[in-house]
Amino acid sequence: PVAVLAAEAVADDFHARFSATGRASNPPAARHAASAGKGAATASASSGTPMTPVDEVKNAPAQGERGAASLHSVDVAGFNLKRLPTALWRLVSLRVLDLSTNAITKVPMAICCLRELQTLDLSHNYVHVLPESIMHLEDLEVLRLGGNRGLLIPDALGALWQLKELCLNHCDLDTVP
Repeated sequence: PVAVLAAEAVADDFHARFSATGRASNPPAARHAASAGKGAATASASSGTPMTPVDEVKNAPAQGERGAASLHSVDVAGFNLKRLPTALWRLVSLRVLDLSTNAITKVPMAICCLRELQTLDLSHNYVHVLPESIMHLEDLEVLRLGGNRGLLIPDALGALWQLKELCLNHCDLDTVP
């Protein structure tokens, strides 16, 4: 059985379709026209309607349930998101999370639940502080934080020994740990 979470206010911010490739994406209107036909939307088994990334997140199996490892990439760039659905932290096999060009101000400490995350793009948001729990993302190779003005970088960032790309352009940093 699939655990279903109650819809959150942020659901309205997700207008993307989940493609058959196992990648949730939300191309903005300009990209949407160009990407039409690049993959069929996954239809809900019961209704036949296309599933959005938030549907996939809300219906994500709990850790340990069959299917919990099926989603590897979520792209919700450019939707003016202010916060993230808590169900996102159930996607324990997520490897790529693109949250760029939104209105996110806070990265929850629960980010550490995404232990297999390799790429995290938080560029062009309003994030001022990264949680210390980011140090638990031991597989993280790419961290994009550019465009978050006044960002404070925690010392814990030094624990990310797999990190190959760190983007901090246009962050107006005073110091880097």
